[in-house]
Amino acid sequence: MVGNEFATFKKYIDERFVISDKEKSKGVEQLANNIDSLYKMDYDFDSVLNDMINKKQQVKIFPIICHTDFMFSMPGINEYLNIIFGKKLIEKKIESKYVRNITVINLEVLFDYAMRGKDLVSLSLLIDRYWRIINNRKEKNQRLGSVNNFLATNVSFDELYETKFKQELLNKHHLSKEDKISQLAEMAGLTQEQLSEIL
Repeated sequence: MVGNEFATFKKYIDERFVISDKEKSKGVEQLANNIDSLYKMDYDFDSVLNDMINKKQQVKIFPIICHTDFMFSMPGINEYLNIIFGKKLIEKKIESKYVRNITVINLEVLFDYAMRGKDLVSLSLLIDRYWRIINNRKEKNQRLGSVNNFLATNVSFDELYETKFKQELLNKHHLSKEDKISQLAEMAGLTQEQLSEIL
């Protein structure tokens, strides 16, 4: 992409994930605002979390932006949004020690992960692993510097999930079609009778 194409694409990303053309906060801005509110204890909906923050306990925050457009899995989108996110945290004077990088994840990937019986704790571990892989690749790129290494440093979570993590999950635990349907029904709160009526 060059010239106007890049500017158009950047504007497209910004309007969907930073701030809309009508000056409405989107993804990155919303996450920074919510984290700011969380640390100011402006939320009443989670007394346990408020109590942890009040007692200065370690609270790790894993900001995630979900999408449904394959274009947002392109290399570099995550990196670009994290540059903006970092600036927003500095502007709001939020200590980023326990705030992880934003991870952009396709909704289909999250759905697939849930269907394999995985929970939020295991997702947080997978996100940490993703960022360790990216950081290791960046160090390698600084030493060896090539186009392939550069692209590998900017790979999306979705791509790494499809090419690496998913295969590892398949090797560890293969679910039958029936098991997947049962898990989906359980997640939806359906009984076996209700599921049978639907099918």
